[in-house]
Amino acid sequence: MIVLSLIKHQWLSDIRSSTWGRKLALKIFFVIFILYMIANLIVVGFVLNLILEKLYPDQTPLHSLHSWLLYALGVILVSRFFFEKVPLLAIRPYLPLNISKSKLTHFFLIKALLGLFNWLPLLMLIPFAVKVLPAYQVPGWLLLMAGLLLLLNLAILLLKKQFGERILVFIGITLFLAAVGIAGIAGWLPVKAWSATVFDAAAAYQWVSLPLMALIFSGAYLYTHRTFKSACYLDAMPEQQAAGGVVDKKISMLEGLGKSGPLIVQELRLILRNKRPRTVVFISFIFLFYGLMFFTRGNTDAKPFMMLFGCYFMTLIFLSNYGQFTFSWESNHWDGLLAWKLSFERMIKAKWYMYAGFVIISTVLAMPYSYFSRTIPIMLVALAVFQIGFNIPLMLLISTQNKKRITLTKSATFNWEGTGGSQFLMILPLMILPFVVFGPFQILMSIEAGIIALAVTGLLSMAFYKQWIQEISKNMRQRKYITANGFRQE
Repeated sequence: MIVLSLIKHQWLSDIRSSTWGRKLALKIFFVIFILYMIANLIVVGFVLNLILEKLYPDQTPLHSLHSWLLYALGVILVSRFFFEKVPLLAIRPYLPLNISKSKLTHFFLIKALLGLFNWLPLLMLIPFAVKVLPAYQVPGWLLLMAGLLLLLNLAILLLKKQFGERILVFIGITLFLAAVGIAGIAGWLPVKAWSATVFDAAAAYQWVSLPLMALIFSGAYLYTHRTFKSACYLDAMPEQQAAGGVVDKKISMLEGLGKSGPLIVQELRLILRNKRPRTVVFISFIFLFYGLMFFTRGNTDAKPFMMLFGCYFMTLIFLSNYGQFTFSWESNHWDGLLAWKLSFERMIKAKWYMYAGFVIISTVLAMPYSYFSRTIPIMLVALAVFQIGFNIPLMLLISTQNKKRITLTKSATFNWEGTGGSQFLMILPLMILPFVVFGPFQILMSIEAGIIALAVTGLLSMAFYKQWIQEISKNMRQRKYITANGFRQE
């Protein structure tokens, strides 16, 4: 009966929400999208063996699939990480009640495992297995794939918990997995061969692999259950914790950076301690790997606009993801800021300095793409100057028009809270202007002239630093009560 009551509560919490109307419209769109995805996956499943035979004519389709399976699991892990919800937050309302924490944890873990996204890949694998495997091997192979998907779901839940509590550990795991994946693609490690060997053996010896999978899944489930059950206390919830004492002490060192230092530290703590800004910043750094889509060895210099877009994308991504909500991040305590003896000039300077720091970090992290072209590091530096000198103040100026509230503890996935017309107005000039500056010089002269034009534009804009600060602060003073009223709206 407890299970039925919990299911009923989950349903009532949705329909009684003040945002039920907006959520209903989003869910209808989501259902249509899922139905479209299901149809595509089924079609792909029926032709997947033909695609693999054409790509790898000297291999069986099953062996080809197995060789890419580790990469597929990695892509699923990354893509689903930001969609999965940690069960701890759903458990919180039930903690004061006379309900076993063990039963609560079991319920929300099983609910997560039964989620639709866990089973979507099977819609593609079922027709593929029926076409390429002997009939007696199909059920066992599908059970192995289902076990892998469930194990992946448990891994995502544990990683999400690490992301909330020990972000440095999480970043270390992510960088390690990314390094292994890149090494495999580059041919430095035989990742595909390892993957094919393991999964070919598992498919061939199902009498061993199936009991082993059941044993591994049982152990992983019990460990996940124990981990989440031990955190079923209000003072152990993710939002109640600081994001790591060591990190907190490290950023406190920035308080020595003049009058803006304490404000920079305050915003960095806001990022580390709250779910949505922390996720937005992390996604921004994940997008640095998108450079692999834009650059190719020996062919990058022949496509200067593609090079510009790739470099610009990697230096802009933090500003576009986080910066578009510049003042909305303070919406929860905006009234308190207005009550302080705090000048808007000081606030704007702190945000400019912090954003400049993130642009520099993004630029440094993107430098390994120099492998593809010697022009890339020069373009990255020029674009960083352009971002710091021109884009940051422009973005801060446009951000003063945003009066949408943001709830910091909500997930960033499928969350449109805080978005409005000002975001589209902001992104448009940010995306177009570098091409307007770079294009004429590159076409009429050379790529070097276009790069110099970008850097000079940033430096000239930086020369009007005080005027930018004054204009942005003036806008803030004129709109501070309009903004405060917007931030008070639920």
